[in-house]
Amino acid sequence: MPWADSRRVHPGPYYTVKISHKGANTFTELKEAQNAVSNYPDSHPEVHTTWDEADEYRESRPTWNGLYTVDEDGHHRYVVYVCAYRDEEDMCGMGIWFGENNPCNYTGPMEEIGISQKRAELVAIYQALQIIYQRSDLEKWQIRIHSIEAFKSVTTEMEAIRNKHWKGSNGRLVANADIYYSINRWIFMKTFYGDIFSFKHVCNTNEKGYNKAMKLAKRGVLEPTYKY
Repeated sequence: MPWADSRRVHPGPYYTVKISHKGANTFTELKEAQNAVSNYPDSHPEVHTTWDEADEYRESRPTWNGLYTVDEDGHHRYVVYVCAYRDEEDMCGMGIWFGENNPCNYTGPMEEIGISQKRAELVAIYQALQIIYQRSDLEKWQIRIHSIEAFKSVTTEMEAIRNKHWKGSNGRLVANADIYYSINRWIFMKTFYGDIFSFKHVCNTNEKGYNKAMKLAKRGVLEPTYKY
């Protein structure tokens, strides 16, 4: 179990992991610490022999950087880049980049095999939303996507499909209805409590954030799957 605030008697060692924008957690079980860093390459794990050492590291100033912007409407937002990659064997990986040394940066595989590029991008977007929910208390976000199909899906198509109860003209569920529903439900839940989200299309593939996310996505093809 993670030890957040109170001191408890334990012989050590202590495993401390920077897991989020909120800070770090200290674990007494190695397996729990390994699960916390799996698929998060910038978690900055450290092993300490005493609680005081772990306490000092946990409360130290974060070494990660967050990306920040002001959008065209004047809203101040944190930025995350999201993309998916498919290799020659149709194995997919996803990359999510919050900034240099950011403990929320994610690299991992798709559990589905042989899916379309569009669906892979949508799954990656949903994973980014999950990370924001589970690992961050920041409220204003701009999610940047290179795939124009995925961008259109979450900005225009999703609303139109939602109004038709996720069904096409034949009365059947449209392709990717499950992930549309999950993304829409998540955004509705967060905006209900005052959070602000927007999506932006990345036109320039030389943009640093996109390249960082793509590097993580390519790496993610062969990574294990993170389990909460």
